[in-house]
Amino acid sequence: MAFDIDQIFQETNGGLDIIRWYVKDIDDFVGTNKHFRMRDADKSESCAIKKTPEHRYIVTDFGGGGSAKPRNAIALVQHEENCTYGEALKIIVTRHNLSFGQEVQSLYTAKFRKEDANPDEKEGLWEFGHLEEWPDSWIDILFSRYAIADVEYKHKHIKEEDRKKAVYDSLKLLLTNQNWHPLSSYSIVKERKKTIVESQDHYPIISIEEESTINEKKTKWKKIYQPKNKDKKFRFMYYNGGDRYFLHGLVQLRAKVEKLRDQKQKEAKSNDDTSFQREKIKLENVFFSTGGSDAINKAAIGFECVYGASEYFKLSSSVLKELRSLAHNICTCPDLDYTGQRENLALCFTSTSTNYLDIKTVDLPVELQYKTDQYLRKCKDVRDYLNYFSASSFRNLVKMAKPMRFWDSHQALDRDGNARFKFGRPVYEYKISIERMLNFLIKNGFGRYETMPDFIEYIHVKGSVVSIVKPEQIKSFVINFLRQWYMEEGLIDTVHKSPILSDTHFTQLPELELDFRDAWFNTQLMYFPKKTIKIDDKGITEVKNEGSGFYVWESQIIQKPFSRLLDPMFNVLEQDGRFKLTMLNNDCIFNRFLIQTSRVHWRKELEDNLDDLSSEEIEKYKSENRFNISGPNLTDEERYEQELHLMSKYYALGYLVHRYKDPSRSWSVVAMDDTPNEDGLPQGGTGKSIFFEAIKQVREQVFLNGKKDKLFDDSHVLEQITRKTDSLYIDDAAQGFDFEQLFSLVTGDMTVNPKGKTRVSLDKSESPKISISTNYTPGKMSGSLLRRILFLGMSNYFHNNKLGEFREERTPVSDLGKSLFSAFDDNDWNNFLNLLIQCSHLYLSTSQIEAPMKNIMERNILADIGLTFLEWAENYFNNDMGTIDIVIPVKIALEDFKNSANMNKYSAQLFNSKLRLFAQFKGWRYNPKDLLGKSKRFSRRFPAYELDHKLKTWSKSIDTVAQDYFYLQTEKETGGWNEVNGAKVYDPTFKTIPADGFPTPVPGTEKPNFT
Repeated sequence: MAFDIDQIFQETNGGLDIIRWYVKDIDDFVGTNKHFRMRDADKSESCAIKKTPEHRYIVTDFGGGGSAKPRNAIALVQHEENCTYGEALKIIVTRHNLSFGQEVQSLYTAKFRKEDANPDEKEGLWEFGHLEEWPDSWIDILFSRYAIADVEYKHKHIKEEDRKKAVYDSLKLLLTNQNWHPLSSYSIVKERKKTIVESQDHYPIISIEEESTINEKKTKWKKIYQPKNKDKKFRFMYYNGGDRYFLHGLVQLRAKVEKLRDQKQKEAKSNDDTSFQREKIKLENVFFSTGGSDAINKAAIGFECVYGASEYFKLSSSVLKELRSLAHNICTCPDLDYTGQRENLALCFTSTSTNYLDIKTVDLPVELQYKTDQYLRKCKDVRDYLNYFSASSFRNLVKMAKPMRFWDSHQALDRDGNARFKFGRPVYEYKISIERMLNFLIKNGFGRYETMPDFIEYIHVKGSVVSIVKPEQIKSFVINFLRQWYMEEGLIDTVHKSPILSDTHFTQLPELELDFRDAWFNTQLMYFPKKTIKIDDKGITEVKNEGSGFYVWESQIIQKPFSRLLDPMFNVLEQDGRFKLTMLNNDCIFNRFLIQTSRVHWRKELEDNLDDLSSEEIEKYKSENRFNISGPNLTDEERYEQELHLMSKYYALGYLVHRYKDPSRSWSVVAMDDTPNEDGLPQGGTGKSIFFEAIKQVREQVFLNGKKDKLFDDSHVLEQITRKTDSLYIDDAAQGFDFEQLFSLVTGDMTVNPKGKTRVSLDKSESPKISISTNYTPGKMSGSLLRRILFLGMSNYFHNNKLGEFREERTPVSDLGKSLFSAFDDNDWNNFLNLLIQCSHLYLSTSQIEAPMKNIMERNILADIGLTFLEWAENYFNNDMGTIDIVIPVKIALEDFKNSANMNKYSAQLFNSKLRLFAQFKGWRYNPKDLLGKSKRFSRRFPAYELDHKLKTWSKSIDTVAQDYFYLQTEKETGGWNEVNGAKVYDPTFKTIPADGFPTPVPGTEKPNFT
C-alpha cells in the first residue's frame, strides 16, 4: 500500500469519527459502561464501545445475532455497508476527506502505462502476466458476504486460526475449476505502442479461458474480466476472437453428471440392481445464470451453474434439452430490475418449445431493491442478495421456485389400468395447480390495486402500462395463451371448466404498490403509444419509460398520432415585469384558434382602420395578417394587450396539462368573454368551450353542466371523479354561480360520494384541476377570489350575427377551414400535441402570466351596477345637469333614481355602493379624501331639501341640517383632475338651461324696448 493503515486511525481520532457517522451521540457513551443502539430499528441498547491500548475504538454488538464480535472502525464500516475491506477504506477516505484519499482511490483502478513496442513485438500482440496465487482481497471482491460465510460453515470443523485459509483455498479452487485465472497484467500492441494494464490488490483482472469449435476448428480463447472497471464497455475484453455464443460451465456440468452416473452405476452393479438406468441419474438443480459473478456465488453455496459468454447467447431448445438431460430442474434467478425481469419472462415464454415453460424461476424478494450496495445503487441480483441474506434463505427460495407451466398431465387409464384411447389417439388427464396458476398470472403482470380508498380492482401490468381488468378477462388471457401455443384441446377444456380461474382464487393475487407519478413541481411526463416525452423547466426531451419505476394507466396514454417533437412555435421572454412574445410558427390550427380568440381589437384593426382603403388594399392586409396577433394596424399597447391574452392562454394550457398540483399555484381556470356587448348581455359563441375541449384530448376530464340550478347542492355531483381524473370542467356556469364554493376544491381535499358506494376523500394532490367557462362575471371579486382564479379573456372574433351587430358571421370552421379535433389529420394532431407540450414547458419555466383584466373587471362592474341604475346614472351625471364635480345630497339623487326606476324602496347603503361602482366604471373619483371626515363619511350641515311627491318638485329650507352627501370628481380633458370644490352644493330647485335651450338670434332683429 502507498499509505500506512495507522494513518486512518490517526486522522479519525482512533476511528471515533468513523463510528460517529453511524451513532451521532457516540461521545455520550465513550468512557462509560452505558450501552447504546447501533441503529434506530434496534429494539434495545445492545452495543458497547471501548478504547484499546493502541488508542483505537472498538464496538461490540451483543444483540447482533451470533457471537458478540468486537469491530474496529474499518470492520464496522464493512459490516454496516456490506462491503469488502478495501471498499470500506474507499468509503472512509471519501466520507471523511482524509489527506491520503488519493492514494486509497488509486488502489481501485488499474495501473496503466504506455511504452514503445519492441521491433519483434507484432501489431496486435497480446501478452499476459499470470499470478501464481489468487489474492485474498480478490476473493472478498468476487464473493458475497454470506457466500463466504456458508463456505466457512462447511469448514467449521477446522480450527479457527486455520479456517480462513481453508475457506479461501476452497473458493480459489472453485474459480480455477471454472477456468478463472488471476492476472498480474495484460498488454496490447497497437500502432507500435504497447499498453500495459496491471492489476492491484483491490482491482482484479481475471482471465476466463475456454476452448470451443469455431468454423469447424477448435480454438482457445480468453475473456478478460475487470469487475471494478467503471466503464462497462471495457469490463469484458476478448482475446483470440472469443466465442460470444459459448455457454460457460457446460463442460464442467457434463463432467460432474458423468462422474455421478459412474458412481451410481458402480453402486447399482455392486448391489445387482438390474433396473438401473444411467440416463435417469441427474443433478437436482442447475442454474442458467445471467453472468459469471452470480454464477460463482451460487456455485459457492452448492449450486451448479451455466452462463452465456455474452448478451448474444440465447438458450436454444437443443441446449435446453441437454440441460434437462443433466438435471431435474433448470432454474433461473433474474435480476430484480426491469431488464432482468423482462428477459427472464421472454426466456420462459420462448415459443419454439414448451420445455421453456418448465424452467423454474427463483424470485428474489422485492425488499432487496430497498437496499443499496457500497456505490448506493439499488441491489438487484444474487450477489447483492447474499450480502444481506444467508445462503440457507436462498436455498429456501429455490425450494419455492415455480415454472410457468401451471398444469400436470398423464395418460388416462381405464378401470383395468390400461391406457385409454379416443378415435385412435391417447387420452390425457390434466390437473391445474392453483399455486402455479397464480405464479403464471403474477409473472404475466396480473395483480390487485387500490384504485380508490378501500376499493381494490384487478389490474394487468405490461411493461409500464397498467390497465384495469375483470375476472373474465383474466380467464380469457389464460385460454388465449393456450390457444396461441397450440395446446391440446383437452387441456383447454379443463381450463374452461376449472373453478380455479374465478374471482375466489384471483383474490390471492398480490396487491401491488405502483408509482403512477408522472408529474413533479417542475416536471411532466406525457405518454403516447410509442413515445414518452419529458417536459421540465429546462426543456423538452424524449425518454424511455420502461424500467424507470414509474407506471401509467392505459387510459391515460394519449391515444393520438404523435410522431415527433417539433421546433418551438413561440418564444416568451420576461423582462422588467413585462412579457415579450415572438411568434415562430403558426401552422398549428389550434394555435391559430388561440390567436384569433386573443384579437380583442380585431374590429378596429380589420374594420374601422381599413374603411378608407380600397377593396384590394383591404383584402391584401387581411391576407397578410390573417393569423397575426401583432398586426401593424394597431398601436403598441393594443398589440401588447393581444399578445398578453395569447400568452395567458398558453400559460393556462400548460397549467392544465401539468398534473402536479403545486400548493403555491392552485387556481381555477375561468374563461369568459373579454369584449362585452354594447348592451352588456351575455354573448357566447366565442370559443370558450373549444378551449377546454383541447384539454379533454390529452387528459381525463369530468364534465358538469354549469347551467344546472344549485349544482353543488347535489351530494353526488362529483361521483364520476376518481384518482385518474385530471380535469373537472364546469361548462357555461350560470349567472350568479358561486365561485367561492370552489375554494376548498381548488386548494384542499375533495370528497367524492358515488351513489350506492362508500364516500371517499381524495387528497388535494390526487384531486383534479378545475376549469370553468361562463358568459357572466363572477360577481363580487374579492381578493381571495382573484387569488384562486386564472382568468382567460376570449375576444368576440368568433361570433354569430343573429342581431345584426357585426358585418358578417364568423365561426372557427369558416375561419380555420376545418373543425377542430374531429377533422384533424395526423399532421394536425402532431402540431396540436407539440403546442400543448410547449405550453407545458412555458408554464414550468416562467412566472404567472395573467390576462389583461380591464374588460373583465369592467363587465364585472357593469353586472354589479345593473342596467337600470346604469341607464339612470348616465342620464343624471353630466355637465348639462350640473351634477359632476359638485357636492350632491344623497337624498336628492336617491329620490331621483327611485322615481326614474319606479321603485318605492331602495336603501341608501345600496345606492352608495352603486355610485361607487359607477364612478369606478367611468374612471372618476368617488368622494375624494379631502371631503371625508374622521368617520370616513361625507356628512355636512347644509340647507335641507324636501320633495313634494305629488308635484315631483323640491323646496329648499332656510334651516341647515346634518345629512350625507357624495361627490364625483372627473378628469380634465387636458389631463389631471378637476379641482374639488366642497362648498358648491347641487341645488335641485335651480334649473339650469343648457346652451342649446336658448333661441338663436335672427340677424337684423331689433332689441326689445322694456321701458
